[in-house]
Amino acid sequence: SFRNYSKADVMKMSRLDMFLIMLPMNFIEETVIKQTSERLHEPLTTQEYIKWIGCWLYMSCWVGIGNRRDWWATTAPSRHKGAPFRLNDYMSRTRFEEILAVLQHTDRECEHEDG
Repeated sequence: SFRNYSKADVMKMSRLDMFLIMLPMNFIEETVIKQTSERLHEPLTTQEYIKWIGCWLYMSCWVGIGNRRDWWATTAPSRHKGAPFRLNDYMSRTRFEEILAVLQHTDRECEHEDG
């Protein structure tokens, strides 16, 4: 929670620091990773989950790309058709969709530093 930080402290934080206040690592590791891994053939790692979120955040920055699979196309990127960049170097489309298929909402509460 940002309640523990002054405005000056927040202004000095990196975007990653702010993100991790909103989605704490202990919640990612103890809840998201454990529960998601139970439903995957190959367990999910924290690094892989962060990459998965990064793919979503990057894709959300672009308008007009109707098919998510375009981000993993095997053709060269084009300014006129499909996604302007390929995510294959970061995560395979198959793995991205496997994680998406098993990720679920949870009502489990996360312990915050501020109680």
